[in-house]
Amino acid sequence: MSVKQKEINDAITLHRTKIHENRIEALKVFQKYKVSYWLAIYYEKGYGGLEIDENKALKYYRISTLKGVSNSALKEALLLLKTHKENESDEFNLLITTLIKKSANYQNIDACYYYGDILLHGKYGNEVDSYIAFKYLEYAANNGNDKAKELIDYREIYNEINNDYTIIYFPK
Repeated sequence: MSVKQKEINDAITLHRTKIHENRIEALKVFQKYKVSYWLAIYYEKGYGGLEIDENKALKYYRISTLKGVSNSALKEALLLLKTHKENESDEFNLLITTLIKKSANYQNIDACYYYGDILLHGKYGNEVDSYIAFKYLEYAANNGNDKAKELIDYREIYNEINNDYTIIYFPK
């Protein structure tokens, strides 16, 4: 492991202690190495003594998303939703859907819930697609996402074609 990576890992460990002084030290490392994902979190939450700055947080989430950090795509989408009106424009809706889908396709459990919810209810200009929605919601529910569990109801029905019982998913 490189010295840089060790310092970044140590900074993440310091961050997770939730002690303000440790987060200040972690911030110094994140700034030194321009670790965009962590800088975004620090600007979004005001950690390490930084003023909350959602615009800077969005900038760093965008950089991180472009670098392929899957969690960043979901965080970027959620922060955009917080700072903008829903259904603002077709381009905005497409961006939100794309970011959440990208994160969901990396098997981010929360993103799977959000993407399933989008498709189940036709949010952000998307057409309802219950089949795909339930695939994402099922994955999220099976991996502990309580919101996904609340959205779906498992029911067994008799499938006469195959002469067996099949689990079908219905929205609650």
